[in-house]
Amino acid sequence: MGMTDRTDETLVEAALGGSDDAYQILLERYQNLVWQLLNRLVPQLEDREELAQDVFIKVYFNLSSFRFESKFSTWLYTVTYRTALSHLRKAKIEFEELTEAAEPAEFDRTQDDGLTQALDAAIRSLPLGDRTVISLYHQQGCAIDEIAVIVDKPVGTIKNQLFRARNKLKQKLEITLGEVM
Repeated sequence: MGMTDRTDETLVEAALGGSDDAYQILLERYQNLVWQLLNRLVPQLEDREELAQDVFIKVYFNLSSFRFESKFSTWLYTVTYRTALSHLRKAKIEFEELTEAAEPAEFDRTQDDGLTQALDAAIRSLPLGDRTVISLYHQQGCAIDEIAVIVDKPVGTIKNQLFRARNKLKQKLEITLGEVM
């Protein structure tokens, strides 16, 4: 079995054993997912680029703290989420005001039918916590219990927040699409 065919856990073990190749494969496997999450949470492109580097540096130096109690991706999303939150707090950016300054996310131009842009704008207009659960659940494919670990909240709270965030998103899309039609 080649190095790229290995599970995350075996790659982590190999990286802990000193294999730079194993760490590089983990980085390549998850760099797009880290970028997508940061793209939803942090408004400035330059900050996202710096934070993505920070996340992978933190992961490299703290890989030994991964306890194999959850999936590697859950641990990585937790590091990413906390790094973004720390940045936002240090920058003293009000979470609710982030949506005004946010740049549109990159998306596949072949599917640019207006709906994609409307959806992206509606997601970006949600408060940070709502954007986070929507992004992790629907775009990253995380389970509710994984999201609870990542954002350090009870499962019931995440379920409620996801329900409310979907309703807010639906209302925003109805308003936006109603104006277009």
